[in-house]
Amino acid sequence: MKIAMDMDNTIIDELGSTLRPGIVSFLEKVSIRNELILWTNSRRMRSMEILDYFDLRKHFVKIISRENYDPEEIGLRKNIAEYDYDIIIDDDPEEVEYNKKNGKIGILVEFYRKNKKIDENEMKKIMEEYKF
Repeated sequence: MKIAMDMDNTIIDELGSTLRPGIVSFLEKVSIRNELILWTNSRRMRSMEILDYFDLRKHFVKIISRENYDPEEIGLRKNIAEYDYDIIIDDDPEEVEYNKKNGKIGILVEFYRKNKKIDENEMKKIMEEYKF
C-alpha cells in the first residue's frame, strides 16, 4: 500500500522535540512492506531537520512539504489521490475527511502534544486493524 503520513502532531509534537509514543516501531514495520511518504504543512527545511534529528528519513520514499502542494499558502488540502496514494494518516479531521470523500482511506490519530498523555498503543492498533 501507499501511505501518506502527516508530521506535526502526528509523528512529532508541535515543537518537533518529541516523538509520538510507538511511532518508531510503527515506521520500521510499516515501511518494510508499504511505500511511505511524509506529507507535511511544515516547510521542507524544517521537515528535513526533524527527520534527520530523529533518524526517520530512511522510512520515507518521498517528502511533500508545504512548498510542494500549497506554495501560495492558500490552505490547499493534502490530496493523496494526486499522487496515487491509498491512505492518509493525520491528526487533522478535515484532511482525513477530505481524502475519504475522494475515495481514499483516512486514518485519524489523536492530536499529539509534548507531555500529553495519549494511548501508547494507538499506532500498534492501527497496524493490526489495517494489516500493515
